[in-house]
Parts: sequence; C-alpha cells; structure tokens
Amino acid sequence: ADVAAPFQEVWQARGGGAMLGPALSPAVRMPDGTLIQFFVYGTLEQPPGGTPTLGASGRRLLDARGLTEDQQIIMSAQYAQK
Repeated sequence: ADVAAPFQEVWQARGGGAMLGPALSPAVRMPDGTLIQFFVYGTLEQPPGGTPTLGASGRRLLDARGLTEDQQIIMSAQYAQK
C-alpha cells in the first residue's frame, strides 16, 4: 500500500522505509475516529482533529489480545524483576 497523504511527512521524518518499513495497509478509521496506518515496524496514527504521530502499536496489539492495562503493568513488573 502507499503511505497515506496525512502520514507522508511523519513517515519520512521518522526514517521512512528504513525505520517503519513499507505500508502494510491503506489508512483506516478506527471506531474512536483515529486514522491509523500499519507499517512493517509500527503504526502511524492521527486522532480526530489531531496531528499525525507514531502510534502505540504495542498497546493496540495487547488490547486486541484482551490484556487489560492492569495486566500489562503486572506483566511488565514481573519481567523487570527477572
């Protein structure tokens, strides 16, 4: 997919293909109104009325897998103690 127009400047400023990789999808609108585009190594997001920025792809993945924020914090603390 091509880098969507709202994300082209941020994609290039963040290293383009060398850092984020090529686009995996066109930009899509999430239920909360955020525009998001997925790349090989991350996401770019634009909240409604906001500025495009690097996305929280790790958090979105954990949320999609059903891990609550509290569970994520507990897991991080357990990992840090190892």
